[in-house]
Amino acid sequence: MNPLVRSYLSSVEREAAALPTPRREELVADLREHIEISLAESGRGDDAQVRDILNRLGSAQEVVRAALEEEPVPPLTSPESRRRTAVTLTLALLPVPLYFATWVGLPLALATGTAAVLRLRRSTSWTPEEKREATRLILSPLLVLPLTLFVVRLLFYWNFSLTLVAAQTSLILPMIGAARLARSAKQLRDAKPGELPAGRGTAATAVRPD
Repeated sequence: MNPLVRSYLSSVEREAAALPTPRREELVADLREHIEISLAESGRGDDAQVRDILNRLGSAQEVVRAALEEEPVPPLTSPESRRRTAVTLTLALLPVPLYFATWVGLPLALATGTAAVLRLRRSTSWTPEEKREATRLILSPLLVLPLTLFVVRLLFYWNFSLTLVAAQTSLILPMIGAARLARSAKQLRDAKPGELPAGRGTAATAVRPD
């Protein structure tokens, strides 16, 4: 490889440190391929021709700036107080015992689950993807529990032991959702300033007061 090309690609790779590794590798590979094709089409491989091709591409800084502008803006996440997170997780888990309560249990479970989802949507501790997944898990018993009980009744004629096991199994999903939220919030709180847990968006260091 021409030393000028090697130096240019190395500069691009250094400047593109802010890009995700796959995107950075793709950018360097595309530039290398473009330069090779341009040199082959020109029929020349001297330094003057290489400089002409590199000048047309633009400086490493210009190339990386354009690539960064094309990147989607990651969602903003910032840690919130432990108390605020604890309230949200408590509301997410509270419907679990309420489903076993008397006839008032289901409305209360629906109310507390909805309150958890609303707090979750306003929170800055989790990405939109984490919020959507947790919402599905928190509210899943509203669909899964009746369906599970119907299947048990249809196949086993209200066998009490199987009914209890099926009900308990369907209520594991909200607990899984709450556990994932708790772990993600802790990772964000424990991250050093400027750092971000894997899979997160742009970091912000301020902690939301309760």
